[in-house]
Amino acid sequence: MNRPRRTLPAAAALVLVLAGCGAEQGTPSETDPTPSSAPAGADDGAGSSTDSATVTGPEDAAGTDGAGTGTDGTGDDGGSSAPTSTEGTADDTSSGEDPSTSGGGTDPAYPSDPSAYADALVAAWAAGDTDRVADLAVEEVELATGTWSTDTEWQLERTDNLNPFGDVGQGRWAVYYSHRTQGASMTVTVDGDDLGDGEAVVGVDYYLIAGSADAFDRLGSPVNDYVDTFHQAMIDHDEAVVERLGTQRATDEALAHDPAVAGRLVTDHGFLAFEDEPLHMLFSFPDHQDPSDFTRMLDLDARTAAEGGDDGVLRLNVLTDWRWS
Repeated sequence: MNRPRRTLPAAAALVLVLAGCGAEQGTPSETDPTPSSAPAGADDGAGSSTDSATVTGPEDAAGTDGAGTGTDGTGDDGGSSAPTSTEGTADDTSSGEDPSTSGGGTDPAYPSDPSAYADALVAAWAAGDTDRVADLAVEEVELATGTWSTDTEWQLERTDNLNPFGDVGQGRWAVYYSHRTQGASMTVTVDGDDLGDGEAVVGVDYYLIAGSADAFDRLGSPVNDYVDTFHQAMIDHDEAVVERLGTQRATDEALAHDPAVAGRLVTDHGFLAFEDEPLHMLFSFPDHQDPSDFTRMLDLDARTAAEGGDDGVLRLNVLTDWRWS
């Protein structure tokens, strides 16, 4: 990446914790195909495309045994064969920027169109081609895609220029997908400065809501093992493990969890990954007794988790879109 590190606005640091309020499960902020890469309705004035470009390939479901198990482990890697990518277009009528020329590279292995670049990432992920994923995406996305499988049944909905969303959106594109059969949604954020070159994918939001998670495998990975261990320690009130794996803030939040009321079973729902930000692992407690049914986020230093280090869990939150506030 040639782009300097971007600092998010100070207001974006305000995150709702479990004791606060947030988006209830099934609300638009959770289910619309406009995850945290941009707020819902981001196409207003930002340029969008409703072309029928798709990520297509042999029909090969990724598996049905890996989600909803929560704290007991992972599923098998059921990634399907590599799809054929059909290049989409981004019709940006507000910025005047041509997405096919915004990047400086000329390597044919790296598309110069944001939709085609996102398609290439999804195709590599679905095929289990981790080397190709690493070529196309920043480390935060590479680590996140190693926690879940995906398949080839994604329909491109639109591609938006993110310039209206401040410094963090400058020169970037959000490519929105919906799943053809599962009700899941995904957003791939592409940095226009790196189109035509490597590591242009700077974010992936992977929403596997309700039963849609059952169609994909939660993969065996050090990151998932770390998350599962923390979840189980939180439910068991195993203070020693919680303190080792979590920061002081995460420890306080985890030990305040009352399994009898808030739930003992964990169902995983995907992730939000973005350059220079924690990895947000989405989960819920299906057996909760609380009247509010929240989707939660476990905020993780993914590199620390992958290496098995201490204090990798940063905090526990409810699902709320804070990076673009």
